[in-house]
Amino acid sequence: MDHIVNMAQTGVQTAQQTDSVDWAGVVIGTYFGVLLVLYVIRCIALWKIFGKYGEPGWVALVPVMNTFILCKHTWGSGWYMFITLVRIVGDIFTVITMYKLAKSFGKSGAFTLGIIFLQPVFLMILAFGKDMPESAVEKHTPTGYYG
Repeated sequence: MDHIVNMAQTGVQTAQQTDSVDWAGVVIGTYFGVLLVLYVIRCIALWKIFGKYGEPGWVALVPVMNTFILCKHTWGSGWYMFITLVRIVGDIFTVITMYKLAKSFGKSGAFTLGIIFLQPVFLMILAFGKDMPESAVEKHTPTGYYG
């Protein structure tokens, strides 16, 4: 009789363990699904932003190269991207880079906060808005037009 009770208890424990494993899979799958959607939105936005800078859009799909191009247009040299490898300094550098990106499109410091905290939304605003970055405006302005 004890053998039957032990089998029943083991079955209950196994069912409980299976439920927790199922929930863990759902949570992890949802997490990575959301990250994938955010990454795709970011790539679409960077594709359009790089196009406004006169760069090929496909560069947005290559993780290291898109950071190089972003640094090239915000800092003047893409090699500044290596600063992002240093933990705390890299985080501060990224915030300043987002500020410089917003400024190059003529946006305010408040817009920078939007890029930092809601990056996909605010990058899409830069990408699909009518604003052009200052360096691109200079390239497309006819010589002698403003004096």
